[in-house]
Amino acid sequence: MMDEQGIKKAFILMGTLWSNYKPPQDPKEIKATLETWLGFFRNIPEEEVHSTIMKMAAEGREFSPNVGQIYAAIKSHREKIKELPARTENAATRLRDYRKPIDEAYRSKGLYPYHEAGEHGISSGEWERMVKA
Repeated sequence: MMDEQGIKKAFILMGTLWSNYKPPQDPKEIKATLETWLGFFRNIPEEEVHSTIMKMAAEGREFSPNVGQIYAAIKSHREKIKELPARTENAATRLRDYRKPIDEAYRSKGLYPYHEAGEHGISSGEWERMVKA
C-alpha cells in the first residue's frame, strides 16, 4: 500500500516525466502534501499509483496531473476492470451459440467436434483423418 516513501517516489517520477512539475519544498508544504496524498492513496498499492502516473505521461499530457486526477484515473481503470467479466461472459456465450450448429453437424455425422474429441480419447491427428474421410 502507498506510504510516505511511495509518495516521495511518485514525486520523483513526476519530476522525471514532466519538466514543469515542482515538488513541494517548504517543510510545512511537504507535510501537508504527504497527508493529502495519503488521504487519497493509503489503501491503494504503490505500483498501481506509479503505473497510473506512467500511463498519464504516455498519453502525452503536457502538464503533470494533480492528486485528484491521478485518483480519478485509478478509479476509472478499476471500473473498467469490473466490466471485463461481463464482456468475457458475453463473448463466450456468443461463441458457444455460434459453434452450436457446427457441433451438431459433426455429431449428426457420428463425429465429435474438435474441442470434444480429446475428452473421448481421440488425438488431433486422428480427428483430422476422420473429418477428411
